[in-house]
Amino acid sequence: MSTTRRDPSRYHPTVHAGQQAKDRDIDWELVADAIETGTIRDTHGRHCRQFVYNSEDIEQPVYVVANVESGDIVTVAWMNDD
Repeated sequence: MSTTRRDPSRYHPTVHAGQQAKDRDIDWELVADAIETGTIRDTHGRHCRQFVYNSEDIEQPVYVVANVESGDIVTVAWMNDD
């Protein structure tokens, strides 16, 4: 199993994830907080992990799915998005 790196500077958004963050009004600082301090969960994707960040400063948790091998951020969303 891959080591899950917590340094946000190691990760970079795909075009799709960048557009998701923009469309959902998710600040990149929240993405960095999710990677650095969020709860890590396994995903169905090979080498991918979900980072979930919650704080009393935000209305709902944000989650980030990233490939821990390539550093690609593939999904950025609010936890309760429908």
